[in-house]
Formats: sequence, structure tokens, C-alpha cells
Amino acid sequence: MRFRDILHRVSISVQPSRWLNSAARARIVPATSLLIVLNAACAAVGTTVVRRTFDDVCARAEFIFSGKVTTVESRRDGETGAIHTFVTFDSLEWVHGAGGETFTLRILGGEVDGEKLEVGGMPRFTVGERYVAFVRGNGRVVCPLVGWRQGCFHESAGGQSQPQRVVKTFDGREVLAVANGRLVTGSVDSTTRSARVSPMTVDAFLAAVRERVATDDATNGVTQP
Repeated sequence: MRFRDILHRVSISVQPSRWLNSAARARIVPATSLLIVLNAACAAVGTTVVRRTFDDVCARAEFIFSGKVTTVESRRDGETGAIHTFVTFDSLEWVHGAGGETFTLRILGGEVDGEKLEVGGMPRFTVGERYVAFVRGNGRVVCPLVGWRQGCFHESAGGQSQPQRVVKTFDGREVLAVANGRLVTGSVDSTTRSARVSPMTVDAFLAAVRERVATDDATNGVTQP
């Protein structure tokens, strides 16, 4: 039975250690519950993702860029029947990895001809919005963002008190700082600060990423072009 004949909606759970360095090929197997097999690892309802530090996200990324989403398009794989969504970015500012005028992410899931494949915890992108993406395994894995939502940040208007664009996590928390290899997000305890801390601007955030990547490259003896 073809994928399109039996799939309407499914949420999956994968352990990133099983897919980060593997090709993401999905197929359907007969069972009492609908399962997706990813490289022979059974997937169940829900999503489990390993929590990553900021340093870890930077170190694992093959490509890092800031870009604007121009198209979001779902297509069915002609060979496997699996549905993928392709998110294309332009107006790129490259931070790490080979440059180019555009970049397209391939993400498992989407909707084609009224059929949906929904993956719990998978980032969803809005055309016209800008994001900072940390990419690994694009075209080979279920989600090519390091740590799924942990590897993508939304660039947002800063408001009247902050004219420059600022950075938020994918779930909407403001990024306030990078400290000891970790992100500081959300509100600041009033007992330690009398005034509200302003969120990081996009420029400041990208500078922190470049510093972390440069430190990693120096440690590994890598020279950026």
C-alpha cells in the first residue's frame, strides 16, 4: 500500500543520536498503530529532542546564516511517497560554511493534496520573516536544524525602546545574552537587576556566534575562507 493511501496525520518521536548523521528515509510498516521507520529505528507518537547548549549548537552546525524566507513548499517524494517541506531563504548573511545567494532546507512533514504529515516539535516558517539557522545534515536527516527548534532563531522588531531588530528563540523567548556557552533568555530576576535587560540585537547575536565558531575552528585547526 502506498504512503499516500494510508497516511493522513502522524506525529513521530526520534532520538537525535539515531538520525543526526544518517539519511532520513521514511517508510510505512503494518502494525496496530501507524509507525514510521527512520533508518530501521521505530518512531512513536510525540517528539524527544536532546537539549543542546549554545556552544554545542554552534559546534555542530555545518552552515550558519541569517536569511529571509521566500517560499515554503511541500512536495511528495516520488520514490518513497514521503512528504517533505522545502523552505527557501534569500538575502543571506553567512556566518559559517559555504556561501550562496539562496539556501533551501528540506524538512520532513507538510501537506500535499489534502494529506498531512505532522511531526511534533518541527519548526514552521513564515514567508517574509527572517531567521538565524544552524544547519546540519540538510537533505539527509528528518530535521536539518541542530537540535530542531534549538537551531533556529526568529529575528523580530525590537519595539520603540529598541530600534534594531532583536533575536528570539523559536518559542518566542527573547535572547538576552550568551554566558558560559549558554543562552540567557526570558525575563531577568528583579532581585539581581533593577532594570529590565534589553534583548540581544541580531548583530550582537551573530557576533557572538562568529566568536564561538572562530574559537572552535582555532581549536580544530580550521581556516575559514
